[in-house]
Amino acid sequence: MRILPLAFYIRKKYPDMEIGEEQMKLVAEVSSLTHRHPRSIVACGIYICAALEIMRTGCLKEGIQKGVQKAFSFYERDPKYGGQLEHFSEIQNPEKLAKRPAVEIIGKGYVVDTLKTALWSLMRGESFKDVILSCINCGYDTDTTAAVAGGLAGLVYPLPEDWMQTIQNRELVSEVCRNLEKALQ
Repeated sequence: MRILPLAFYIRKKYPDMEIGEEQMKLVAEVSSLTHRHPRSIVACGIYICAALEIMRTGCLKEGIQKGVQKAFSFYERDPKYGGQLEHFSEIQNPEKLAKRPAVEIIGKGYVVDTLKTALWSLMRGESFKDVILSCINCGYDTDTTAAVAGGLAGLVYPLPEDWMQTIQNRELVSEVCRNLEKALQ
């Protein structure tokens, strides 16, 4: 849930936004600051690939589909992480995942479940609010799941103004965002 800023850095440093060894090494290094397990690193790689594709295409669902495919393609060739893909088999086809009933989707805080729930909500939602409420309605670790989904949803959908007004320390958050934007220019 903290790795999304890396997508902006990768996009700036590698304008073609193709995913390769260098980019995925960065993902592993940043993920390892808090989550060093190979499964967490793969989840972060899938997430960053989806984010980059969403930024490239401007389309949430197409970006997720292509990003997941690119991540799987990359990790299938990587002996260090390829064995982790079996744990992510349910998200390999996000369109198919989106058709699953809500009772089968539970974000329990385990990285695979969190990513699955977030992608399920993103593939079904039609607005930022839809996506976030869908994550919350799945229960369990809702703050993490909504943060993961909200990062990607925020790349495409406008944030609800009534929600924006309730952000604590809104000016500080805005300042941090402006500083990030300046650093990436």
